Amino acid sequence: PDRVSYEMLTREHWTTGLPVGLGAVAAVGRLDPVEAYEAFAAVVSALLALAVFGIARGTLLWRVPLSALGGALVAANGLMLLSTYFGWQAQILMTVFGTLGVLSLPAVFDRRAPRRELMLPALFLAAGVATYGWVFTAFLALAAAAALACLIRAPTSSVGRRELVRRLVGVAVLTLT
Repeated sequence: PDRVSYEMLTREHWTTGLPVGLGAVAAVGRLDPVEAYEAFAAVVSALLALAVFGIARGTLLWRVPLSALGGALVAANGLMLLSTYFGWQAQILMTVFGTLGVLSLPAVFDRRAPRRELMLPALFLAAGVATYGWVFTAFLALAAAAALACLIRAPTSSVGRRELVRRLVGVAVLTLT
């Protein structure tokens, strides 16, 4: 496996998202992190497949069978699993977390959304920052543009504009802390 990001952590002040994730998987299995690398690659691949299902179902409003098919096609892609093993974990997770962060933003604008759903965009965006550092700012800018577009549009199921701004500020604060 590609260990460059793990070895550069102490020397170059790289982000800690991947080593912490690998350490968590290793701790669950009571393994040395080197022995848990394959399991971590499988977790990253499974997270991507679940993200495809969640985005298809929640944001694109696809039916469950079609959403499951999309997730299954991603999960069945052998190249995806291979790429999560050979050093592409950070790039794949950056894309997954960035996409989930942007596409979960509309939940912030829905008055029927429970409080726990309001934390999702912040959680995904913060995970992206922890995984890839300053390079993730492109997704943060995209999320800000999407939030501005949602704020301007303000659908009928939306809460008032002041409440929307308050919720977006909450998402930004949670993301950056």
